[in-house]
Amino acid sequence: MVVENVVAVSVLYGTMFLCVFIKFIHKAMVDKKLFKQVKFCMQPIKKRNTWDDSLFDIILHKQSTIQIDSKYRITIDDKIVINDIITDFHRNMTNLYFNNQLNTSKYLLNMDEVEYFMFNLYEFLKANTYEKEFAGYVMFNYVNKVDEWTSCYSLTEQGIIYYKLNYITSVYLRKYRLINKIYNINNYNEHEECIKGKIDKRKIYMYMP
Repeated sequence: MVVENVVAVSVLYGTMFLCVFIKFIHKAMVDKKLFKQVKFCMQPIKKRNTWDDSLFDIILHKQSTIQIDSKYRITIDDKIVINDIITDFHRNMTNLYFNNQLNTSKYLLNMDEVEYFMFNLYEFLKANTYEKEFAGYVMFNYVNKVDEWTSCYSLTEQGIIYYKLNYITSVYLRKYRLINKIYNINNYNEHEECIKGKIDKRKIYMYMP
C-alpha cells in the first residue's frame, strides 16, 4: 500500500514537473522569436532610393513604438501606424507620379511596385502581430480609405490613379483571401454618372490590370 502511494505521488509530481518544464520551454521559444522580431524592428533605417523601399522603412520606423503585452504578442497602435501607413503611401504615390508628370503616358501605376508594397506590408504586419485577421483589417481599412479619395468628385487624372490602386488592392485581398468580405469596388456602373461628362470611361478600363 505504501509502495502504491509512493508511486502515485511520484507520477503526480512527475507529471506536474513535465507540464511546467514544457510551458517553460514554450515561453523561452516565444520570447526568443519575439526578441528577434523586436531586434529587427529596432534596426536603424537605411536610406534607399526607391519609393516603395523608403515607405517600408517608414513602416519599420513606426513599428519601433511597439509594445509587448502579457500574452507575448506584439501590439500595434492602429491610430499611429495604420493611418500613417496610408498617408505616407499616398504621399509617396503623389510625389512620384504627379510632380510635373500629369501626362497620360507618364502617370501609369507600376503594377509590380504596388504588388511588392502590398505583399511586404501584409507579411510584415502578419509576422509582428501573430494575427492574420489584424493584417486583413489593416488592408481593409486601406481599401476604404482609398475609396474615400476616389469619389466622383475626384475622377481627374489623380482620381484615376487612386481608382486603379483601389482595384489592385481589392484583387490582392481576394487573391490571398485575407478577409472574407470586402467592399465591392468593381461595380463601375455606380460611378457612371460621375464619370459621364468628366472623363472617358474607357480610360479607367485602360489603366486596369
